[in-house]
Amino acid sequence: MNLKHHPRLCFKFIIDTISIYIDIVSIMNEKINIKKYLKALTEPNRLAILIFLKAGEKCACEIHPKLKLPQNLSSHHLKILKDAGLLKSRQKGTKILYSRNEEIIKIYQTELTKIII
Repeated sequence: MNLKHHPRLCFKFIIDTISIYIDIVSIMNEKINIKKYLKALTEPNRLAILIFLKAGEKCACEIHPKLKLPQNLSSHHLKILKDAGLLKSRQKGTKILYSRNEEIIKIYQTELTKIII
């Protein structure tokens, strides 16, 4: 079967190949999980949170109003980003402050570049 004539099959083959590579990279480098990273970035609100935090550390109470999200949904997105290693948090009094984990973000960028290029 010629994949040129079946773009869906060709796309699926590429995705499957990348997925296998991602599994291998994730096993070799336990510090990162590219699948979690990509899943975390597929939601526009999570991207907006990462972009908002480029300016620096912010309290959770500053994030949800800025993005016009309910507090519980904002917390859900923050947890997913933190679980993927993209965010760090620390407690200051009664507030939780979030910041980007630049070290991990750079590792993800490097590994993703290896896959794509």
